[in-house]
Amino acid sequence: MIEKIKKAIENFLQKIRIIFNKEATVIIEEEFWGGLLWIWESEKDYVFWAEIDLEKELKTRGIINRQVRYEYNQGAQYETRNWCTVYSAITEVSWLMNREFSLEEILEIGRGMIAKWKLNPDRGAFLHDAIDQVREWWNGNNPDALLESYRIYYSDTKLRNILTHVSPRLTQLWYRTSTELFQEVQLTWVASKKTYPKNGGHAVSQWGLNTINNYKGKMLQRGEYRNRFSFEHFDKLVVNWIIYKVGYLFLRKG
Repeated sequence: MIEKIKKAIENFLQKIRIIFNKEATVIIEEEFWGGLLWIWESEKDYVFWAEIDLEKELKTRGIINRQVRYEYNQGAQYETRNWCTVYSAITEVSWLMNREFSLEEILEIGRGMIAKWKLNPDRGAFLHDAIDQVREWWNGNNPDALLESYRIYYSDTKLRNILTHVSPRLTQLWYRTSTELFQEVQLTWVASKKTYPKNGGHAVSQWGLNTINNYKGKMLQRGEYRNRFSFEHFDKLVVNWIIYKVGYLFLRKG
């Protein structure tokens, strides 16, 4: 009980700091809806701010073998076609823990999430739900190699600079997509504009400015199958709400 109270106070103080962020109102409206009424709900993950020594944490708990590369294709089977949030989460865990998920494990995670929250299997899940499900599944099956998940606010320019330029690590992000954006990255593998229409949503893994997708798309003019693209104007896309201001990061439990 004492630990829960301490965690609640910690979360309260972190949320209070949002008020002093120039984009505080927008963040609260999108992530918390009820603003500070939601401060007590988060036992599941923590919030990273740039004032925390994120670089140190990444170097001690987020070390990734740069030779390791795990990539998945959610469209390889019909049942998982809408599970982008699950696939983006397992991609990050695979890179961090140097372990590939089998299809059977992915199905177990996804089906468990659908049953737990009574989701429509023909639609996707929220990113935070997938993060929780993947973390809980992993920790339940790997008690000697536990994970923690962290909310990260891309609206925090200092923190965003660390993650994208100074000390990049694989994170999860959610972006608003459209036919226009999809067709451009299929053709050129670069999202080159500063804003796009907002017709849908997609979750991916992000290494610096390099996006690891969950589909193996086809580069039209070459017939080449690839699974990556980049956001050329990352900062501007965050400001314009194409890239959601709330993302996620997995680290080994300290």
